[in-house]
Order: sequence, then C-alpha cells, then structure tokens
Amino acid sequence: MRSRPTYCCKRATQPPPLDGIVSDTIWADTESMGSAFHLIGGAGRSAHFLEAAALWDDDVFYVSYVSDPSPVPVTKKDRDDDLFNECAVEIFLRAGNGYYEIEVNPLGVVLDLYFPNVEEEDWREMAKYDVPGLQWIVKSMDDRGRWCTQIAIPWAGVPEVSRAEYEGNPCVFGNFARSQTLPDGSYDLTTWSPAEKAFCELDKMGCIILSS
Repeated sequence: MRSRPTYCCKRATQPPPLDGIVSDTIWADTESMGSAFHLIGGAGRSAHFLEAAALWDDDVFYVSYVSDPSPVPVTKKDRDDDLFNECAVEIFLRAGNGYYEIEVNPLGVVLDLYFPNVEEEDWREMAKYDVPGLQWIVKSMDDRGRWCTQIAIPWAGVPEVSRAEYEGNPCVFGNFARSQTLPDGSYDLTTWSPAEKAFCELDKMGCIILSS
C-alpha cells in the first residue's frame, strides 16, 4: 500500500492570477504533484493526463489543475449538479471528522460541499453549503483539448479545516482527485492520496505542508 503523500505548498508572495494560464506565470514554477497521481485502490496510473499544483497565503488556498479532455460528453451546467458522474477535478480538505469538497467540471460548473461527518450520505444536503468567496476559472489550453481550472479557496470559507504541524511548518490534510466516466460506463478515478474506495477517506488524506 502506498504511504500518505506530502506536498510542499509554497507561500505565494502575491495572489497568482486566475486566468487559466500556466506557462509564464507563477504556476509554471510551482511544484506539480502529477507524478503522484494513480487510480484509486492502487490500480496503476490513469491513461488520462492529470497534474495539479497548489499555493497559499494567509487568506487563500490556491489550486491549479491541468487535465486531458473528457472522453464522454460533459453536460452538467448547474451549480451543485452531480459533476462526478461525468468529469470533474476535485479537492478535499479534512475538517475534523468530516471534510470540505470542491469539484469543477470542464464547463466551469462548481459543486461545493461540506460534510460535518464523513459518515453523512446525503450529498445533496451537504451541497447546500456554498464556500463563501470561492473563485474559479476554466480555460481550454491547446489543440489536444486539455483544460485548466484554477481555484481560490478562502480559508475563511472553510473555517473547520483541520490544522497541524509538520517539521515546524503548519499543515492541512487533503486529497486532489479527478472523477472521469469512460465511454464503456466504467470510471477512471484518479487520486493523489492512497485512497482505497473513496477520495474522502480521512485516514488516507495527504499532508499539505504550508511552507514559508
């Protein structure tokens, strides 16, 4: 079994632009966690490209994703739709015995949820929580159809996030993932943490070190 990963998340000296551009920006010089992604349950690597990077400052947690295009049509257009049943990149942040979850699909639609307890099963009820101040953008990147989403999550909007310390630095716990339905109806579930059955497994979430 893979060990829980760590990611050195550097402090941003100024807010990174949310414009869907990676090259020639601070994102180009930010460590990617792409090589750590694998299929849920440890079943090898996905055939579909995915990379992610993160930055932070006192007010905001920033995440940038680059993904291959969805191999199935993306039709979800309303906030808090079930984006995970087609294609969405996802962020999970531990909050005590629960977690925050934010998903974005290639159409720029968001699903944001707060589960006070990981045992909660009614995701539609949990989706009534909208992260205050959340910002995001989606942009098509190239002729291969890859797309980028950049997300700014205010710390004040996720106030229950669990915090700890790692080698003298503050840290939070989370997972970066993508849900992707394939043409045959199966799922390509790509995860950063060593999750076995669900992206939200609290004891598997990786350590995101908030480095100065």
